[in-house]
Amino acid sequence: MRQLQDENGNVVVGEQLKNFIANHYQQLFMSHAGNDFEEVLNCVQPRVTQEMNDFLLMPFTGDEIWCVLESIGGLKAPSVEWWANAGRVEPYNYCVNP
Repeated sequence: MRQLQDENGNVVVGEQLKNFIANHYQQLFMSHAGNDFEEVLNCVQPRVTQEMNDFLLMPFTGDEIWCVLESIGGLKAPSVEWWANAGRVEPYNYCVNP
């Protein structure tokens, strides 16, 4: 594609063509619906109870974090050698071992 015509009938070529196409797709996928979601949200039935939400918003404990880290497994997380070679601190120094 060497040229396109913009909404005003002008021919767009060269380096401007790249910007024109990028801007076109950016505008195409942007929402222009506004921010008044109240009408839509009033039609949605809540699935999460207040009790469930309170539980989900609770802070994580050190034990919970350790359990998750233990469940990842050796094949899914970088090895201790990888951390050392990457010049980073070993990850288990940040964890509380129960």
